[in-house]
Amino acid sequence: MFCTIGIFLLVAKLSEGLVLPRQAASNAPEQIRISLGKDPNSMVIMWTTMQALNNPSTVPQVVYGVNPFYLKSSSNASINKFVYSGGQQYIYTATLQNLTPATRY
Repeated sequence: MFCTIGIFLLVAKLSEGLVLPRQAASNAPEQIRISLGKDPNSMVIMWTTMQALNNPSTVPQVVYGVNPFYLKSSSNASINKFVYSGGQQYIYTATLQNLTPATRY
């Protein structure tokens, strides 16, 4: 199965609610990754930010669809805080399920 995701649309939607004003965008999505899911009809979208969400009640999600002007499907992302010696990052993971093979999303 081959599925493609519109990266521009994905990044635009991921950044909604996640980005501070341009001069201080320390929580902008970075390291966006797309990979195959556990089953053949799924894809996993992952990204990181350096800061937590501005509003803790915000639910990060990936919105997608076959028409870039009408994205009618969504998948909520889980958040994991990763702490290391140089600082911390927040890792977001969303799984897109029930995708149709040979369809461009």
